[in-house]
Amino acid sequence: MTNAPDLTWRTVAAVRTELADQLASVPDEAWDTPSLCTGWRVRDVVAHMTLPERFSGSLGPLIRAGFSLQRVIRDDAVTRGSAPVADVLAAFRAGIERRTTPPGRRPQHVLDDTYVHARDIRRPLDLAAPPGSPTLDMDVLTDILATLATDRSLGVARRVTGLRLAATDVDWAHGAGAEVAGPAEALVLAMTGRPAGLAELTGPGLATLTDRLG
Repeated sequence: MTNAPDLTWRTVAAVRTELADQLASVPDEAWDTPSLCTGWRVRDVVAHMTLPERFSGSLGPLIRAGFSLQRVIRDDAVTRGSAPVADVLAAFRAGIERRTTPPGRRPQHVLDDTYVHARDIRRPLDLAAPPGSPTLDMDVLTDILATLATDRSLGVARRVTGLRLAATDVDWAHGAGAEVAGPAEALVLAMTGRPAGLAELTGPGLATLTDRLG
């Protein structure tokens, strides 16, 4: 999939669509549930997923945030996420077919991001990926794992250096050293700095990975 941008974009749209459909049945009060992103509510993560379409890129917010891009992104997500639930969901649906990438990124990176944020939302709400979801496809999962494992912009390399990561539900492994093994989803969460999946992982390298996430 990495070498097939159109197929990747169609997968991104499918994942966005199934998430929007699930969120449509979630009570408004549940949108205030803390997500897997520390300090972000579910509604903030959904709003953040509209960022490429909504973020103006002006220097004003960056200056006010002390030139911290991460703070700008968080503040923007919280501001937009504080709108009525119906408006947040409508904005998300409006971007389902969007095919834009941040500078220096590829469609596969957008798929990775969409997959991770869907987990940020679904896990706290106890929502599973629906049957037939592309995120349950082995090829999709291995592409996500492979791209994330070498993604320096997300700090993944720093977290996993000197470790061997091995998925137990798809045919994928990366790196050399003390092994950390477990389901693909748990490995993705750990690689992207989320402790939520650590309980599903095993191996002699787990203590090191846990320390790095801490």
